[in-house]
Amino acid sequence: MNPVFIAAKNFHNFNTILYTGPVFDNDYKEHMIGTGATINASCLYVIPNTKNFIGLENNMDIDGNGFHDYLRPQVKVAVRHNLMVGLVGGIPLSHENSRGDLMTRIIWEL
Repeated sequence: MNPVFIAAKNFHNFNTILYTGPVFDNDYKEHMIGTGATINASCLYVIPNTKNFIGLENNMDIDGNGFHDYLRPQVKVAVRHNLMVGLVGGIPLSHENSRGDLMTRIIWEL
């Protein structure tokens, strides 16, 4: 578990969030503890009178292998009043050995 600082603010239909903190990685085989940091910031636009949003997240990680920066465009669409589908892409900005990625989310509200 890594300690985390989280700050969020709503500006009418825009939601912002920042979470950051140190990262500790214990390598049991090598008997070493690696350290790093993560900084994630996002801005989402919520479409009025819906649960739908479109936004952009920026994930930055610093570790023993260097600096890694990803842009993550994302969208969430309500299928029913309690069921949403999300789509998140990953675009590497600063690490040449990284590839883009794509993730889907099924969100069910109880």
